Amino acid sequence: MLLIILGFLLSKSLSVKMMNVQAGVTAGIAALDVSDSEIDAARTSLGKKGFIAYFPCSTTGDYQKSITDAMTSSADTDTLPFSGV
Repeated sequence: MLLIILGFLLSKSLSVKMMNVQAGVTAGIAALDVSDSEIDAARTSLGKKGFIAYFPCSTTGDYQKSITDAMTSSADTDTLPFSGV
């Protein structure tokens, strides 16, 4: 499913910020903050009918529920449409 979503996003000719994972390099939680321009780019990419979807492997565990809740809260804060399935 992730590959389908990634393929869809990449097919839209958008500039995608690629992650660069480096051994031994760490960052704090503040590094995960997104800028207003990144939020605007997400809104533009989603359009009027688009939404962010999250498909957890399981919904029975507290961890998966907490991740879904956190993603819902973050999307709400940035007024981005989100569907945690």
